[in-house]
Amino acid sequence: MADLEWRFDRTTSRGHEVLEAVVFASFGGASLLLGYAIAVLGLRAIVGEVRWLDALVAAALLGAGLAVAHMTDGSTDRSDDAFGLRRLVAVTVLGACALAAVATVSFEAMLLGFVGTFVPAGLVRGTCRSTGSVDLDSGRVNVDGRRTRVRDVEAVRTVPLRVATVVWFSQRPDAEEPLRAPFVVSPGTARELASILDG
Repeated sequence: MADLEWRFDRTTSRGHEVLEAVVFASFGGASLLLGYAIAVLGLRAIVGEVRWLDALVAAALLGAGLAVAHMTDGSTDRSDDAFGLRRLVAVTVLGACALAAVATVSFEAMLLGFVGTFVPAGLVRGTCRSTGSVDLDSGRVNVDGRRTRVRDVEAVRTVPLRVATVVWFSQRPDAEEPLRAPFVVSPGTARELASILDG
């Protein structure tokens, strides 16, 4: 059994859950608005002006889009899914409402609002997560599928960022399996890594 195992993602971090909400709100909201506009314009060209059609199209798009998104969001265990369908519906609708409100100012403002939330949140969500373990019996350190030997780690370097900590290893120059790329963990995990590998 490993001396230390960690997982820093939406299943263990409130910050990641918030980032996931922002990503779904911005992308889901924009997708919902775009799908709604295309469907309504297309159906009005075919059928003519019918008011109840707008609501029907919106409901159908929301239901179909959210069902597909929920089935393909990368989760394998639905029993403890940290980002359930109700939350997905809520943030997508909130995102669509927020973007629609910003669109009343100008299309450029809506585009800037989308890019200004989706891109940073997606980048942080994608890069600031990690899984790994330290096993002193086997002498191995695993981080995101990459491995190195415990004896090759000379020091654990950290940069604390309040809710997370950037970690990287200073390794021996002759390390057989160097693992020098930085990764992000919770502050508690960073302290445990330093305690095990520096101690």
